Amino acid sequence: MSRSKSAHDLSGLMKYADRAPWDEALAEMLSAHLDPASEATGLEPDAIFEIIGDHWQGPLWGCAFEDLLTQELEPDGRNLVDDYLKRRGWNEKAPNKAYMRALRDTVMSLYEVSEVVPGQSMTLRDLLRDVAPVTVREHGATQTLVNWDKIAARVVDVNGRHGISGALLPFSAEGAVRVVDAFSRLADETQDTAELDPSDRDALLGASGPMFTNMWLLDCLGKAMPGSAPDMVNADGDDLVFHRIVFPLAKGVVGKSLIRRLNAAQWLEPASDSFWNWLAPATKNKKPQATKGKRAFVTTMDDGTPVFANVELAGRKLIVEVNSAARAERAITGSCG
Repeated sequence: MSRSKSAHDLSGLMKYADRAPWDEALAEMLSAHLDPASEATGLEPDAIFEIIGDHWQGPLWGCAFEDLLTQELEPDGRNLVDDYLKRRGWNEKAPNKAYMRALRDTVMSLYEVSEVVPGQSMTLRDLLRDVAPVTVREHGATQTLVNWDKIAARVVDVNGRHGISGALLPFSAEGAVRVVDAFSRLADETQDTAELDPSDRDALLGASGPMFTNMWLLDCLGKAMPGSAPDMVNADGDDLVFHRIVFPLAKGVVGKSLIRRLNAAQWLEPASDSFWNWLAPATKNKKPQATKGKRAFVTTMDDGTPVFANVELAGRKLIVEVNSAARAERAITGSCG
């Protein structure tokens, strides 16, 4: 199985993981990340990769490897990163050591992507924890991700600079809903145990790494096997189809003046100097209009206000992104009511 790439050199740490007792611990972690999906589908891992593509072997190995880096082995609480740096740290450059220590303290979570600047950065909103959105520096993933994409990833904080690790899993809209539901059930189930505090979501996520991998595999296999996953609709009951509408700025329109007008619009909530959430009018007691056999997918602000669209000013273009054909038509006419 090929191994995931990283902006930092983890080759020494990976090689060290082939030694006892870490080789056995890594094998067990790989089983935890692959076996449940294999058992649920009746497919061997090789058969799964034939369906979803062999190129996913590296990222999935990376998910298991990074998960191991955050764990402490019983009975003495040994950690792979600590053990490696203690014995081989003299051979590593300071930036690599800082990155390894930061990666050791991460958890995988589910994020909604916004404010994508291709090749530079993106903003991630945690869908499982009540924390502030974080802007991460990222080159590769921002070339393919777009606003409203859902990803499972680890945010790495190295001396105040945020990035993501090498293991990133892109979820479909319906797959993301399943992850949110599964994690909510996990939090409820831990209320009757003394092992984890259900209010400590970091601890829950720290123990839930395999959940993301297995649910991602099932999500991918559902996409590869038509009919196994329900169709998705938005809060209006419209089929979920993402649209990107580009409005070139007319000659003579000044960007700064447009920004002031956008900031003044009551229905727009600024998220940055060039990105706004277009808020939908709140309707009392209104519930998502899911139909039989379909799941409702709803995007909201942290306070629960529904989001109708995302608006971004990129150079001389105003870009509006919505999640249905009907909303696209309404966005073009300037009405979300």
